[in-house]
Amino acid sequence: MRVLLAVDLDHEAVTATTARLFPHAEFVVFSAVELPTVVVPDTLMTGAAAFPPSAEQLEIAESAADDATTSARLELARAGERAEVVTAVGNAGVAICEEATDIGADVVVVGHTDRGWFSRLVDPSVSAYVLKHAPCPVLVVRTEGD
Repeated sequence: MRVLLAVDLDHEAVTATTARLFPHAEFVVFSAVELPTVVVPDTLMTGAAAFPPSAEQLEIAESAADDATTSARLELARAGERAEVVTAVGNAGVAICEEATDIGADVVVVGHTDRGWFSRLVDPSVSAYVLKHAPCPVLVVRTEGD
């Protein structure tokens, strides 16, 4: 069984649950970091200019994704499991679904933290996107505080 474990910096509960539910599975620990493009209206209000993230912002984001996946891989190793690590920069929901397709995942595991309606309006739920678009079953693990 191939399990895609999608993690972010708050992944301890998701990783522990995954290791218990899927012993001896083939794990791919995945983290995607999304960097927004800054859009600035022009002075004549006839259009806007878009500025992609800087190289420094990109490096910081990739470092955060690496930290999350490395930590999750170490937690799986403590549980006796081995895992491959993959990181990406881009829309997290889209990247998770693409990776699940690319590796032929049997299941995708994502975390969920309950947030208010305004927070979800500004920053849509990754887990909701993955539930709708993943090419395989999705296990959503509610994290501490939900």
